[in-house]
Amino acid sequence: MIVTMRLIKHRPKILLRAAAEVHPGESFEVEAIIDVQRPLALAYVDIALRGVEQATIGGGGRTMTQRAEIVVLEERLLGPSRLPAGQRRLRCTFALPEDAPPSYRGTSGGMEYHLEVHAAIPWWPGVRERFELKVSLPPPPPLPPKPVLFSSAPAGPQGRALWLEGSLAASSIACGSRLSGALALGNVDHHRLRSLRLALVAEETITLRPAELMGPRTARLEARRLETSLPLPERLRDGQTLPFELELPAELPPSYSAQRW
Repeated sequence: MIVTMRLIKHRPKILLRAAAEVHPGESFEVEAIIDVQRPLALAYVDIALRGVEQATIGGGGRTMTQRAEIVVLEERLLGPSRLPAGQRRLRCTFALPEDAPPSYRGTSGGMEYHLEVHAAIPWWPGVRERFELKVSLPPPPPLPPKPVLFSSAPAGPQGRALWLEGSLAASSIACGSRLSGALALGNVDHHRLRSLRLALVAEETITLRPAELMGPRTARLEARRLETSLPLPERLRDGQTLPFELELPAELPPSYSAQRW
């Protein structure tokens, strides 16, 4: 009679179920599905939620990058066990801190969240799976519109210099809505105007501290730009109102201040 032994242990497959999008300050359930083809002993199954902030200043050989885990939440889903063939479903609940930054992938700054599941197998390499999690800010509460006025010449026109003034319907606006307002130009008779373009510009400001004895290094750069052309009448008069509307994409990153950006 010949007796054979299974020297190569089977490694399970891991699936994960979670909400497509979660918000800071809210709790959400995560389900890990451990799929084994034949009975398998496990030392433990752990799950972790990690949020990593990253920011970079410079380029080439003078680049400085800093990474830090801003959010670390860990749970043990299962202790020493012998799983039968089939699927085992393990659940837990995570609660994100209220001040957790949203997910963001920018030009030089970013914030990413991942769920990591580790199934440890005695005397054998375990299985680690990583799943990305999207964290977004909750919809803002409705606010009464607060109009904003601005001018390129707050102290008044200077000679024949072209000047511009305008207004926005509100100082705070939600992603996915419309930015509306009006513009007016002055001293137009002294200038030949060919076009008028309006741009909404998103800027990233990166602040890194290389060492305790050195001051912070700061860099500001343009991350995104939305532009539109405003039609000019054939005969433009001083102070003539030029209304505008700009559609804001729903995926536009909201204004936010993290630790490094």
